[in-house]
Amino acid sequence: MDVEALKRVNLVEFLSQFYGLKFKRQGGAFACLSPFTAESRPSFFVRQVDGHWLFKDFSSGSGGSIFDFVQMKEKLAGFWQALDFLRGLLPGLVHCQGTDDTCAGG
Repeated sequence: MDVEALKRVNLVEFLSQFYGLKFKRQGGAFACLSPFTAESRPSFFVRQVDGHWLFKDFSSGSGGSIFDFVQMKEKLAGFWQALDFLRGLLPGLVHCQGTDDTCAGG
């Protein structure tokens, strides 16, 4: 499994499935309540940029890729721990081909 394939994992589907976040489409992005702070209005946004999925949490000021999210949510020390965590969580992930947003292996 390579880093590029993980960057192309559909972050909306991943966060919905593994963290129970409930997204609603809002313009060109997907929005939900922040998983990092208590709030009543959505301030957590996910969008796809140049084939990579990114998040921005306006309530906490954080943002980044799937690696950054996992590091923060799981309180991991760095990128390599996040990569190992994701390898364990998504063992069927394969290299992306074409325009498949999820890149889930089968």
